[in-house]
Amino acid sequence: MDIINEKLSLSGFKKYVSEYYFGSEPADKLVIHHTWRPAKKHWKGQKSIDGLKKYYEKKGWSAGPHLFIADDGIWLFTPMRNDGIHAKTLNH
Repeated sequence: MDIINEKLSLSGFKKYVSEYYFGSEPADKLVIHHTWRPAKKHWKGQKSIDGLKKYYEKKGWSAGPHLFIADDGIWLFTPMRNDGIHAKTLNH
């Protein structure tokens, strides 16, 4: 599984999205999920991202969530232009 693996600040994320090519049908909604693990108190930034990637790969997933929002920043995971695997029909 290839992931972007980049952490952005809110202003960096706004710039990223403003320049992102979403395709001929730009995104018009956002689906928000939460994970039960790791809990906020167990979040360790890059180490947590690496663990989540391994977890999804063990499940046989080819993609994961597009973003992780944490206290230390907005983590880019699966490219937003790619269909994720976690929100069924809302990924496209």
